[in-house]
Amino acid sequence: MNDYVIERIDEEIAKYLVFGITVNSPLFELNEIKDSLPISNGEKVVFDQLLQTGNSDNRFLIMTFNDDDFDYGSAININNWQINDQIRHFVSDYLRGHDTILKYSILPSDEKDTIINGGNI
Repeated sequence: MNDYVIERIDEEIAKYLVFGITVNSPLFELNEIKDSLPISNGEKVVFDQLLQTGNSDNRFLIMTFNDDDFDYGSAININNWQINDQIRHFVSDYLRGHDTILKYSILPSDEKDTIINGGNI
């Protein structure tokens, strides 16, 4: 089992979403992620580290793919408000379907309850 899930989102901000589903950041597995993505140079990937950092200012990071690899110099944290509801819905829906991951996550009880009750964070 991977420590992340990949979803094609085709949004203006990025083509793919990588969501870390364990305590380990998906950034530790960039080679594996690169090999599993049909991504072209210049395309962007947004990383959601909700389960590693919580719903904080450094939750989302974007990285560009250049020269057949992730361009580490392009990595930037992005503000939560720049992420649309589709991405938040995917992540929250994933956690609703994997309640054990949600139950033992670092998220505070009120955020877990929001997700359980159908909300998105």
